[in-house]
Amino acid sequence: LVAVGKDVLMVMLIASLAGNHFLRRRSWYVNAPVYWLALFALTATLAAFTAPDVMRGALQLRFLLLYPALIVVAANALESAADVQRLVRLLAFVGLVTVAYGILQYFTLFDVPYRTSGGDVSLRMGRFDDMAVVSTFASRPAFGGWLVAIFLLLLNFSNLGNRLSGRLCRSAAIVGTLLCVVLTYSRTTWLALLIGALVTLWLKDKMKATLCVLALGACVVLFYVTQTFMASASLSEAATSSESMEVRLSYWPMVFRHVVANPFGLGLGTVGGPHLFEAGAQADAYGNLQYDQFANFDPQAELGPNNSLMVTDNTFLKLLVQGGFPLLLAFLGLLVTTIHLLANMLRQTPAGWQRELLIWIAGCLAALLTIFMFVDFLESGPPIALYWLAIGMLCCLRKFAIAGCSAD
Repeated sequence: LVAVGKDVLMVMLIASLAGNHFLRRRSWYVNAPVYWLALFALTATLAAFTAPDVMRGALQLRFLLLYPALIVVAANALESAADVQRLVRLLAFVGLVTVAYGILQYFTLFDVPYRTSGGDVSLRMGRFDDMAVVSTFASRPAFGGWLVAIFLLLLNFSNLGNRLSGRLCRSAAIVGTLLCVVLTYSRTTWLALLIGALVTLWLKDKMKATLCVLALGACVVLFYVTQTFMASASLSEAATSSESMEVRLSYWPMVFRHVVANPFGLGLGTVGGPHLFEAGAQADAYGNLQYDQFANFDPQAELGPNNSLMVTDNTFLKLLVQGGFPLLLAFLGLLVTTIHLLANMLRQTPAGWQRELLIWIAGCLAALLTIFMFVDFLESGPPIALYWLAIGMLCCLRKFAIAGCSAD
């Protein structure tokens, strides 16, 4: 019901924007990223309705259409600099509510999975067995992607706290968000945070970025020394195991064998994922939905009609195997034109809140590309919505620049 509600809200949002433009007879602002988004949507739709299971394809299609539509919504619904600033403050507020929930849950264990487990803390430990308690966010790189964008937002926007009290609150919010990122125990999230933060610092102050790289190198050395001589076996497995990376890399040759046999893709829905409406999907002890146990990835990558891949753990590979080269190229076109537009805007925009926004978008894109390499992130609806909004705000700033309305 929650998933259906989110989809209905997205449809209502898009319909209200379209209706507003129609009634006010306003023109739509489109640019290169929007054109590539339209091509991506068209290609994904064809891949969905030519899939072996049209229902599965349609269910996956909604992730590729509804949330990316936020780019068009933001680019056209935001009509002034004040609108953009209000949206930034709203995103910061929602992010802080999420962070407060995570910290409160960690120290009080009030969440539903804990209550339904009958208070048995051992059910919450898993591979973190000697750490006593685990955050609700543990091993959830999808939610970690949301936290990374919120952290970069708080880090970049100085006008979120100009007075002393505001600066103190902003600093506390940054520390709290960083704590929640650590509690995800997701290596993908940690890496995305580091890359996004380094890109942000490089664009703001290259000297600070260089010092951060040196400090990071020292921390890596210290980390491995600590792991070797001091860390418990449980914590080492949680934070540094290379097994998951080896498994991810083992998917690559299997995917490529499918692509060679089907260059135009197998169709949407042939790769598993968090499809809430799969008949075979079941929840674990914590209430987390598991993959359909019948949608297995054949280790030999046989090309039979019933060979559904369970997961690729890579957004690009998932698009490639399902939609073939047309779908992947359309998606890459969207990303490349977005990066090109961002680079042009950074060169043209002087210091001020708009440049801070552009630097935040740059950090988000760097983090997003990192997450794409290790997670099927396109189907993480609420978290990835923040990144689509960031691209939409980039298009909006370009619209202001063209119209000559980019005053601070």
